[in-house]
Formats: sequence, structure tokens, C-alpha cells
Amino acid sequence: MKDENAEKIGTLADELDAVLFASKLPLPPHLHLTALTEKVREARDILVSVFKDETGDDPWEDNPLVG
Repeated sequence: MKDENAEKIGTLADELDAVLFASKLPLPPHLHLTALTEKVREARDILVSVFKDETGDDPWEDNPLVG
């Protein structure tokens, strides 16, 4: 694995840890859901990017949800 992609995955793991911590904060449920949805999309985009870079394959090329 390329160092840059390993760094992306490590950073993503740290960010997801922060999201898990934030889920314990006393906020209205809709705020948690909005933040969680945004972070899941970001995580998906990072993982797709790393996969494409590492394999050269793009199984999501026809999926309008993945850029």
C-alpha cells in the first residue's frame, strides 16, 4: 500500500473515533444524524479513492452516489 493511502486510512480511523465520541454528546438526534451522515459520506469517498488508487479498478463508475 502506498504511504499516502495508508495515511488517509489512519486519519479516517481517527476521525471516525471522534465521531463515536461525539455521538455521546447531549445534542438533538437530528444533529447527530446530520453529522453522522456527512461523515459516512466522507469516509466512503476516502475509501473509494484509496481503493481506486491501489487497484486501478473503479467498480463504482456507474454509481451516481460515488464521485
